[in-house]
Amino acid sequence: MSSVFKDALGGTFEQLPAGLQMLHTVNARQVWRGTARVQRGRNLIAKAVATLFRFPPAGDTLPVQVLQLPTASGERWIRTFGTHRFVSNLSRLPNAPAGEINEQFGLFRFKVGLHWDGTHLHYPVTGGQIFGIPIPHFVLPISDTRESETTNGSTRFDVSIALPLIGLLVRYQGNLQRMED
Repeated sequence: MSSVFKDALGGTFEQLPAGLQMLHTVNARQVWRGTARVQRGRNLIAKAVATLFRFPPAGDTLPVQVLQLPTASGERWIRTFGTHRFVSNLSRLPNAPAGEINEQFGLFRFKVGLHWDGTHLHYPVTGGQIFGIPIPHFVLPISDTRESETTNGSTRFDVSIALPLIGLLVRYQGNLQRMED
């Protein structure tokens, strides 16, 4: 079985540091743990949208766990910040362009164009759908998301998601280490 990220990145996957390769090779159940700081948007619309997507509430030094499970169509990522959990499913559609994966949150599906710059793996949102209907680009979420490997081998993540004219929905930053089952 191949991973969603390896399929999307092709030969570039081998350029990723070992920790990022491990994080993105989900051939069996994997558990990652660490800590994170979470910021949330402050206006009412940002709060409502962040709640709709079940993004975690704000907090400092929250325990975080990422449970990754292979599925028939890709991977399921179950993220738990403190006691708050949110889930997304990652997949790669047949004939998708190089670097493109799909991330689904309930009825919303987003195209993500992965990009490795030699230091960070970036996750910009490049398209989206709800009920199979395309979301216009001018209202797509803006994802300033990146991952890297620290000097001690842990994975560093910095996920920032905003909406045009609305602003920040959520930003979570932290570190993860793989746990043995």
